[in-house]
Amino acid sequence: MQLKTWGAALCALGLGAGAAGCANPKYIATSTGGADDIKFLFVDQNGEQGVIKCGRAQDGELSNCRRMRVVLQAQ
Repeated sequence: MQLKTWGAALCALGLGAGAAGCANPKYIATSTGGADDIKFLFVDQNGEQGVIKCGRAQDGELSNCRRMRVVLQAQ
């Protein structure tokens, strides 16, 4: 996994921390994925949650990242 690639992708998605020079800081609560893709569950400073899904190459490079439409409910 290449952290520079991940950091650039997350910043481009608006998911990076303010210290990384990105606007609207969000943090990754968890991630999951397989060999070909990865999903990030994020939470922003207002408590809004969402999921970003990206394709992943063998070298860890992310591509085709998009926000998935999800409704999360507390139990």
